[in-house]
Amino acid sequence: MYFRINAASLSAGDAVANTHGIPGHYLRNRSTSSAVQGYRNAFNELNNNATTSAAVNNFNFYTLGQNSNGTAGGNAEQTAMASIGSSLNGTEATNFYNRLRTYMTAVGVP
Repeated sequence: MYFRINAASLSAGDAVANTHGIPGHYLRNRSTSSAVQGYRNAFNELNNNATTSAAVNNFNFYTLGQNSNGTAGGNAEQTAMASIGSSLNGTEATNFYNRLRTYMTAVGVP
């Protein structure tokens, strides 16, 4: 799993082995100019305190892909939801996941 967010380049500290399989709720969070957290299903999978932030480019945002200097790249997977927002602490990330999971279950998403 790669948890890169607002960084000039991908570093080894932005990745962690995904031993759970692909399905799940992935949340990347930048809490400071040098700290990134990565959650999968509300479980903290990654803490990287050495990834320097970069300015946010004025490009379109893509889900299941990336915008590489204006060129779209991605894959053919499916997504049930995507969100963009402000920094969340661990409790807020857990609450977000739990409320989303409750909604998804209510509308029939496994």
